[in-house]
Amino acid sequence: IILPGGESTAMAIVGEEYGLFPELKKWVQSGKPIWGTCAGMILLSDHAIKQREGGQSLVGGLDVHICRNFFGPQINSCKVELSTSIEGMDSSKFPAVFIRAPAIIHVGPEVTKLAEMKAIPHPSAKDDVISLINSFQDLNIVDSTGLITVIIAIRQRNILATSFHPELTNDLRWHK
Repeated sequence: IILPGGESTAMAIVGEEYGLFPELKKWVQSGKPIWGTCAGMILLSDHAIKQREGGQSLVGGLDVHICRNFFGPQINSCKVELSTSIEGMDSSKFPAVFIRAPAIIHVGPEVTKLAEMKAIPHPSAKDDVISLINSFQDLNIVDSTGLITVIIAIRQRNILATSFHPELTNDLRWHK
C-alpha cells in the first residue's frame, strides 16, 4: 500500500469516518509493505507536532517524532538534489520534491535513516521544533549556524516513508 501525499488532517478525518484506519493499522502490524510519502509519512508516524487543534488520528507504526509543515506552506515548495544511504541505490544524488513537507526530528532505535538534510524550520514551526529538540537530552542536531539536521527518508521493518514526493520526478530509484 502507498499512502500518498495530500492533507494529512483531511486524510485522517476521512480515514476515521469510513473505518480505514483500523484496517491500515492491521496492515502495518501484519508486516505487509507500506510506503508513506509526505502526508502518508505523517499518518504512519507514532508522534506528530503541528497538528490541528485537538490533534489528529495517526495510523502509527513508525517510532518517530515528526513535524508537519516543517518547511512551511505550499508557496515554499521546492526541489533539491540529495544523497541517500540505501543499499543497492547508486550514490548519485536524487531529486526530492518537497510540498508543504514534514520532517522527522527524532527516531527510535529500530528506525533506519535513509536520507537527511540540513534545513531551517519555517517560522510557523520553529518554536515547536526547538521545544521538541529540547525535550530529548541526547539530541544534538542543531549546528552553530542554526541549521537542523532533519530526517527525510526512513525505513522501519515493513514501512518506508519519505518527506518528499519521488513520484513527481523521472527518477525511479525510490520505487525499486
